[in-house]
Amino acid sequence: MDTRVPLAAGTTLEDASGTSYKLESPIGRGGFAIKYGATLLTSDLGLASGTKVVVKEFFPASNARRNSDGEVEPLEHTMTYDAVRRHFEMEG
Repeated sequence: MDTRVPLAAGTTLEDASGTSYKLESPIGRGGFAIKYGATLLTSDLGLASGTKVVVKEFFPASNARRNSDGEVEPLEHTMTYDAVRRHFEMEG
C-alpha cells in the first residue's frame, strides 16, 4: 500500500531557476516519484505561461515522508537514498 501523501491540487511550486508551476491532481506514481499535471505560471523554458506540463516530485516510497512544511525528507540518510536522489536530479 502506498502511504505517500501527494501535494494538494492548487499548490504552487517554484524550481531552482525561478520557474513557477500550479499543480493539478497526481497523474502517476512510481517507486521513486509522484507525477502531477501542472500549469506553467511563468514564461520560461521556451514555453508560454499557461502551458500544461508534468512535474515529477522525488518521493521514494520506502524511505521518505512529507514533513509538516510539505517537504519530502528521508526517514534516514543513507548512501542509497542520496545516490537515488542524485540520479533523479540528473534524469530531469
